[in-house]
Amino acid sequence: MLRKHISIFLILMLAVSLAACQFGPASTPAVELTQPPATQAVDNTQPTDAGFEVPATEEGPAIAPSSGEIILATTGFTMETGLVNTLISDFTRKTGIAVKVETRVNPNQVLELGSSGLADVLLSHAPPAEASFEEKGFASERRLVMHNDFVIVGPPNDPAGLQGSTKIDEVFQKIFNARSLFATRADNSVINRLEKFLWQKAKLKPAGDWYFETYRIMKETLGIASERGAYTIADRVTYLRNKNDLNLAILYQNDLFLMNYYHVIVINPEKFPNRNVAGARQFAEYLVSPEAQQIIANYLMSDFGEAIFFADGDKTDAELGLPEASLD
Repeated sequence: MLRKHISIFLILMLAVSLAACQFGPASTPAVELTQPPATQAVDNTQPTDAGFEVPATEEGPAIAPSSGEIILATTGFTMETGLVNTLISDFTRKTGIAVKVETRVNPNQVLELGSSGLADVLLSHAPPAEASFEEKGFASERRLVMHNDFVIVGPPNDPAGLQGSTKIDEVFQKIFNARSLFATRADNSVINRLEKFLWQKAKLKPAGDWYFETYRIMKETLGIASERGAYTIADRVTYLRNKNDLNLAILYQNDLFLMNYYHVIVINPEKFPNRNVAGARQFAEYLVSPEAQQIIANYLMSDFGEAIFFADGDKTDAELGLPEASLD
């Protein structure tokens, strides 16, 4: 009888421990893009998620996947257009390596999965945080893959007069000065974090009835902005997919601060020897291969008549002025 009670107790403890290790599921927006400006230096204080902090579980134990599987951590935002699933299918067909995807709301949470040894490879879009992750020794390699961008949309009559603006700070200053309606998602998503950063960058603190929360995903936020005649920030794909049902126009785009750069990061096997680093490296090599880069460059172009993603596998962070890890 005593053994039976001990066995039950151990099983319950194991179940509690496993439950405590789980992360919450992700729900995020979609992706989108516009023609990038000429290469120029980036203000390294610019992008979102700049302050990656190593979680307390930085070297926690991880369950090793089979040699025929890798675990990819990325944001739900990254997954929504279907591009990553297309790339994964092509990769698996060519290599026989299955890819299990773990999604989180924002890149910091993706990096936390990596620093906890819970993924083999990451696809992230927060260069400063990634550079910090690399400096802390969690990455064995980090490579530029692609970029997309965001746009500022609003009523076609443009009551705040955004058209003709030359800087993103000017755009937000005009909205603020006019107290024009602005819809914020207020959900800590990738786009919401970028929006908050842009208000901060312009040294503005939006508040009042004109600045209202939707607590909705991108498509629904666009619908609300359209109904109320408000401005908002959106990813291009979601806007393009729904623009026929919206009374909204793109009023500002092609700004360096609206670019969204993606890197593939392979976990450092010295920290996490049980991870499938060999498979992760194959996946990283695939993403920057000519075949994958062509898929990226052509994705959804026939649907929208313009490029949605831009292939950057032949570029370096230094070329684009992106923050790099200062490894000695």
